[in-house]
Order: sequence, then structure tokens, then C-alpha cells
Amino acid sequence: MPIVHDCRTVDSAALNGSGAGAGGAVTDHVLYGGAIAYVVPASLDDLHGQGAGIVIVSARLRSGPQRTFDLDSRTQARAVYQAVILRGGVEDQSRLLNARVLRRTWASLVLTPRCRSLWERQFPELAAATPGPGPSTDVDRR
Repeated sequence: MPIVHDCRTVDSAALNGSGAGAGGAVTDHVLYGGAIAYVVPASLDDLHGQGAGIVIVSARLRSGPQRTFDLDSRTQARAVYQAVILRGGVEDQSRLLNARVLRRTWASLVLTPRCRSLWERQFPELAAATPGPGPSTDVDRR
């Protein structure tokens, strides 16, 4: 069973240190970073995605014009994994993520601190991961 981490709220006193909002009233605010619900799989064994080759992601996961990615490219694999981890649900993660590729790319993924923390709490081995060698056919040279 996946773990869904939901949003959190803080009161205005925590935001501005005054203990009161406008007119002395304390109101609740939802922080943008806390309003995003992240899904974390129960086990890395639940990730059945392919480890190489071409994948296509839906517009819901990747809003840009590019939705076809080559997992043999470190840069493209990173883009797919960031999108699926940040925006994907259980089915997306199970279908598109591969545990071996995840371990190899984890340290280089650009994730929100809260998302990274949730995943690393569930999978401590990711926190210890260092970028692994990527495929030698990486075409994203700059």
C-alpha cells in the first residue's frame, strides 16, 4: 500500500512571528510546498518500469512539449524520474519507475526538500545513494 503524504497548514503567527494577522485576527495559511500531496510507494519492488529505452509520459506528468524520453540518456532519465516522483500517482510510479534506475539517478534529481525527505525516510538506501555510472550512450553533451 503506497503512502500518501498530504498538505499541512500553519497559522499566521508562525509565518510572521507576531501571533496575529491583519486586524489582530489569526488566520490559517496553506504553504504552497505543503499543499502538494506526494505519493511514495511502499516498496521499491513495486516499481516495474523499464530500465532502458524509450518511455512516453502523459501531459499530466510532463507539461512541456517533450513527452518522449530515452532512459539511456542520463539527462532524459532524470527529467522523467523528477516528473513521475513529483507529480505521479501509484500507477504512474509502478509503470514508469525502475528501482535500479532510481538508485542510479537519485542523487542528481531536483526535488523539493519535502519530497526528497519523504522518499528517503521510506527508503534510507536512497539517502546514501551517490550518482551511479550512466549509460555510455548519453547524447546530452553540453
